[in-house]
Amino acid sequence: MNSPSREEFEARMREAAAVADARALRTENKLDEMLHRMDARDTVYQMQFQHMNEKLETVIKDVHDVRTTAARDMRDMRASMASDKTIILTTVLATGIALASLFYTFNSSLFSAFESGKSTAAGLTEANNRNVSALRATPSNHRAPSESTDAALPNSTPAVRAE
Repeated sequence: MNSPSREEFEARMREAAAVADARALRTENKLDEMLHRMDARDTVYQMQFQHMNEKLETVIKDVHDVRTTAARDMRDMRASMASDKTIILTTVLATGIALASLFYTFNSSLFSAFESGKSTAAGLTEANNRNVSALRATPSNHRAPSESTDAALPNSTPAVRAE
C-alpha cells in the first residue's frame, strides 16, 4: 500500500482546511446576508406597523368623534321630540276642549231653541184659546157670513183647554 508522504498528507490537510474554510466563509456570508435581509424586513414591517398604528389611532379618534356627535345629535333629537310631544299633546287637548265647547254650544243652542219652541207653542195655544173664547162669546148673528172658525185661525194648532 502506498502511503502518502508527509508533505502530501499536509498538502491534503491544507486543501481540506481551505475547502472547509471556504464553506464556512460561504455559510457565514449567507447567514450575514440572511440577517441583513431580516433586519431590512423588520424595518419595513416596523414602518408598516407604525403606519397602521397611525391609521388605527385616526380611526379610533374618528369613531370617538362620531360617537360624541351621535350622542349630541341624539340628545338634540330627544329634546326636539319632547318639544314635539308637548306640541302634539297641547294640540290634542286644545282640540278636545274646542270640540267639547262646540258640542256644549250646539247642545245649549238646541235646548234653548226647544225651550223657545215650547214657550212659543204655549203662547200660541193661549192666544188660540183666547181667540176661540172671544169668538164663542160673540153672538153668531154678528159674524160675517164668510167668516168661520177655521178662517179666523189660519195655520193654528188645535185649541187646548186649560183646566
